[in-house]
Amino acid sequence: MSRPRKCRFVERFPASKAFKPSGVMMRDLETTVISHDELEALRLADFEAMFHEDAAKQMGISRATFGRIVEKARYVVADALINGKALVIEGGDYCTQMFIKGLKKGKNNFRKDKCNNCPVLGKIKNNILFSELKEN
Repeated sequence: MSRPRKCRFVERFPASKAFKPSGVMMRDLETTVISHDELEALRLADFEAMFHEDAAKQMGISRATFGRIVEKARYVVADALINGKALVIEGGDYCTQMFIKGLKKGKNNFRKDKCNNCPVLGKIKNNILFSELKEN
């Protein structure tokens, strides 16, 4: 049995959910998917020019895991560009500042299915549960 995937922190979302070659209808294109955490790793490594060690800390993962994520993201983007595919951005194991702020305010609407292993959310959930126990 494999170990559960660690939740990755994503700071920014893209302005668009998909990119495609011009002049071709989306329905006529083959698509390839890049996850939000893969795109975030690509942004940190290539756009922000961060060292892998620093970028990995920012995402809350190991440097080796960050390297694998960046490698896969580069492959997906290269595949879309070279083969004229549409690039769709969706999914991934991630949490954002928005989820964390909502949870701190008592809103329990974060992505439970994806963030069970998130160390940041785990600490916040434990603190909220502890404070609720103290009040009762």
